[in-house]
Order: sequence, then C-alpha cells, then structure tokens
Amino acid sequence: MHRLPRISRLGTVQRGLRTATLPDRAALLERLQRNPELSASDAAHELRWLSEDCSASALRARVERRAAGEPIQYILGTTDFGPLRLLCRAPTLIPRPETAHVFERFALTLPTPPAGAATPPPSSPSASAPGPVSLDPFAPSASSVPCAPSVPATTTRSAAAPAPAPSGLRILDLCTGSAPIPLLLSHILGPALGSAVGVDVAAPALELARDNIALLGDPRVSVAYGDVFAPTLDVASSVNALPPSDGDPHAWPQVDVLTANPPYISAGAYASLPASVRDYEDARALLAADGGLAFYVRIARLALLVGARHVGVEIGHGQGADVARLFERAGMATRVWRDQWDRERMVVGEREA
Repeated sequence: MHRLPRISRLGTVQRGLRTATLPDRAALLERLQRNPELSASDAAHELRWLSEDCSASALRARVERRAAGEPIQYILGTTDFGPLRLLCRAPTLIPRPETAHVFERFALTLPTPPAGAATPPPSSPSASAPGPVSLDPFAPSASSVPCAPSVPATTTRSAAAPAPAPSGLRILDLCTGSAPIPLLLSHILGPALGSAVGVDVAAPALELARDNIALLGDPRVSVAYGDVFAPTLDVASSVNALPPSDGDPHAWPQVDVLTANPPYISAGAYASLPASVRDYEDARALLAADGGLAFYVRIARLALLVGARHVGVEIGHGQGADVARLFERAGMATRVWRDQWDRERMVVGEREA
C-alpha cells in the first residue's frame, strides 16, 4: 500500500523536484510506471519521496531501482512504524502499517503505565511515508481508504525520559526482525516497561535491530539470537535481560508479555505475493509450514513455558479461528482483532494471574 508524503516534508520534496526539468520529470514518471505494481498515481507520489534530499543523478539511480521492483523502503533506508521512524535494509522484513496499528492497540490493553506516562493512541492509516506492499493479496489500496494525520514520527528518545521501573513489564518478542514491535511497545508503555527482548534467527535482522535500538536510544530494548523451533529456544541465555523464575540461569525465564509477528504465509499464498516481496524480502520471515500455522503451534507452547499472562500475535486473514484455538488449548481467553483495513490481523490471549 502506498501513502501520500508527510505534509511537513512537501517543501523539501518540491525543492528536490525543481532540480529536474518538466520533461525530465515526465521521463522519470514513465520509467517508474514500468514497475507493474505502481499506478500512475502511485508513481507520482513515490517520485516525490525519491526526490527528497537527492541530486539529479542520484534520483535517476533511485528511480531505476524502483522501476526494477525494489521496495521504496529499502531505497530510502527508512520506514514509518506507527509513531516511530525506523531504519530499513534488505533483506529484513519491512514493518507494515497493519502491524503497527494492532500492536499500538495491544499496548493499550497491557497494565496501565504510572501516572504521567505518555500513552499515544493507536494511529490511523498514516499519511506520512510510502507504505510497503501488503502481505495480504486482498488488502485494499491506500487510495481507497481515507487517511488521517498520524502521530509525529520519532527518531530519538528524550534524555529526560523517566528511568525504567525495576519491576516493570517484561516482554519477549519472537521473530523480532528489525525489532519494530518491542521498540513500539517501549515507546508507548514508557516507564511501565521493565525490559523488552526480541529474538530472531537472521543475522542481518539482528544487526538492523541493534541499529534501530541505537537510533532510538532505548536501553530497555535488546535483541539476541533465538530459534523458535529449537528444543529449548535457548531462552535462558538469549533473553538474559529477563530473570529466570528461580534464579537458575538454565531455567526458563518468566515474562509478562509474549508477542510475535511470525511467518504465517503458506507456500500457495506465497506464490501469489507481489514480486517486490518475493524477490527482496527474506522468505524465512514470511513462509510457514502446515498451511501457515506451524509457528503458532510452537508459540502457544512457549507462552506456557515462559508464563506469559498476555499474548499478542499477528496473523494472516482467515487464520483467526485456528490460531485462537491453539492459545485456548494453552489455557488462554482469546480475541481476534481486525486491522485498519478490516482484515483479521491479531490474536490476543490473556491468562488469569
């Protein structure tokens, strides 16, 4: 889905466009439209973004990359995720606005932050940066959905931010990618968060996640290698920021919240995804066996092992009932949430303390 440029940036964008003559601009637009995923309107919007802070020669190079199908987020090197602006590099999965929408909502269901903590509301479909191609082949285009102003993007954490509460929430994020979910939850929860740890198997993703943590200056978020399907996930060493329940360094640590945006696309559905997804984004972050449900079977088991009282997992459309059933078997009350495009997007589970 593609979104309009942020209004506050239009002056800069328009100045960049003036570096090219009108015939040059027309030629660039024609070149962009050789990308079969872009309409004429999409191409016009994206040319504004590609032109930002860019020389004429660099702009032509960017246009060539986009015309060849490379996602614009990889070309620009950043993407908006709710109120945050994060670094973005191939082949790590590009964070989607649908993911930000449901996890902003999820954050507001967690234990209330202390008085005075800033808790921004969930953002509407953003009119800021161009959005990545949806992983849902049936999701509407951004042009068919009304846009509303989003929370201003944040790239640095204020030095005056309150110190994390020592007894704050402990969050474990599985299949973390570039760490958008723990960083977003930390931003929203403020001092109610004790620590958030993301685990992933992909070295490029972990490197990018550490760069995003450094960019935002968030000491409460960390990442480590962790394989969801390993016999023990090596949780004790991977999430060493979360203390084991009995002091044993080899025991399963206990967390309050378990989150994940795991691979959930079946082989059949993967074949129908746009080329910009299949050719550029890491298939390991997308494909899942058993009709797309394999990761949820394991995550439901892990939720029991780590004692999570709150679970939030992203799902693909049509998977809600099956995924909810898995967590209900693990003793949780569940709900299926829809995203801003009215597609099934999250299963939320809660366990009584």
